Amino acid sequence: MNNDFTGRLKELRQEHGFSQQDVAGMLNLSRQAVSKWENGNSYPDIENLRLLSDLYSVPLDDFFEDQQAVITETASDASISKVRTKSYLLLLGGIISYFISPAGLLTIPVILYLTKKADGLRLLIFTVSIIALVANGIDAYYIWQENIGGRLVDVELIEK
Repeated sequence: MNNDFTGRLKELRQEHGFSQQDVAGMLNLSRQAVSKWENGNSYPDIENLRLLSDLYSVPLDDFFEDQQAVITETASDASISKVRTKSYLLLLGGIISYFISPAGLLTIPVILYLTKKADGLRLLIFTVSIIALVANGIDAYYIWQENIGGRLVDVELIEK
């Protein structure tokens, strides 16, 4: 808890027109305890937070409004980090697929499909994947020509 919390306590008290003494009396505490909460020298326990929530007619989350924003921002940063990691992995997959001809013909369509869902380096991943796909296609064609296509031609020449 920080100054945002202590400021929120003071703000709610003033909005309801209460003095520190009024709040202390309603919660069966000393005025000094309420003052320490508002100055950040100490914090209310869970039971007093619940009583303050009832007194000001606000949910407990209202005391921690700014902390929720920080938590949401941190979660958003983690999500962006995951997308960036996925983008780098897809890029690496495209580069590796270039060198594993013709097996790259099987991996490139998967990479291209997953790239639709990656935000980070979409254009670069797409370009590398297309280059790898073309290179793998050319390699597959030459392999086919040398191994399968060549035998068919030889068989036809022998029959004539």
